[in-house]
Amino acid sequence: MQYQTANEVCGSIRVSMSTLNRWIDPMSRYHDPSFPKPIKFGARKRRWESGELERWINGKKNSRKTNDAAVKTIPLNNLDSDATEEEES
Repeated sequence: MQYQTANEVCGSIRVSMSTLNRWIDPMSRYHDPSFPKPIKFGARKRRWESGELERWINGKKNSRKTNDAAVKTIPLNNLDSDATEEEES
């Protein structure tokens, strides 16, 4: 099992340390309960299990695909006809 430090986690998912701390702080309005909880190896030493982070990232990717599929698109020709009607008025 491999573990990542907070700096490694921030670097791998491209977020700041402040963002990471907000995601794991249950009192923060930005708390993300789906984000993996750190494993504490002492008072100030925390690590994240690499496999849990990968599953979290894959879950985000999958939810994005699901949300993208659920979005309805409006044909451009419908938008153009509405704009033309307004211009003619």
